[in-house]
Amino acid sequence: MPVTHTVVRSGTSRLWLEFVALYLLAPLALWIFLPYLSLFGSIAVVTLIGVYLLIQTPGFELRELLDVGRLRETWPLVAGLSLLVSIVILPLSYFIMGDRFLILLRERPDILILIWLLYPWLSVLGQEILYRPLFFRRYGELFPSEGIAIAINTLIFALAHAFFERWITFLLTLGGGFLFSVIYTRTKSFSTVFVLHWIAGGIIFTSGMRWYFYHGAIGQ
Repeated sequence: MPVTHTVVRSGTSRLWLEFVALYLLAPLALWIFLPYLSLFGSIAVVTLIGVYLLIQTPGFELRELLDVGRLRETWPLVAGLSLLVSIVILPLSYFIMGDRFLILLRERPDILILIWLLYPWLSVLGQEILYRPLFFRRYGELFPSEGIAIAINTLIFALAHAFFERWITFLLTLGGGFLFSVIYTRTKSFSTVFVLHWIAGGIIFTSGMRWYFYHGAIGQ
């Protein structure tokens, strides 16, 4: 077998091992051991690993994560999609949550403000690094087409939230994963999907459905 083919096969095998470890085994371990682990600590550790792997990815530069200039170009898209998310989430929350609809906004606006301020840095940043630039820039070549890569990305993003053990969480993250992956592949802008994810999550927390995304409520 030619040496070049051996090297390529070895490189592909390494990528698959990384992929399985990051996107299948790590979420499974979190699901199993969450009672004994810090959720945000676990996200931070995996995010650092993801940043390291991104740095090792040929053609990637860290400044891509800081390119807010693209956000200035894509803000109409972000605004339109945020409105669409509101149109979907608010009536859904009103139907599902009943008298808990907008409960934080009505009863604890201070907590809601804190969530809006901390959520992007404690949760969104790590998720978007791992599931957008890292996935598509490092592991996208493992799949035969961009469409299949988007489908896989959508599924594993939803599966990463399976530890919440709620069907509505899985369905919402399935839809969110599809939206974020499509926007990233179309815009190639990390800042765009980061802000969109921030706003979409904030809308969910504001609506009253934070219960479905709060790890302290698992099993209740």
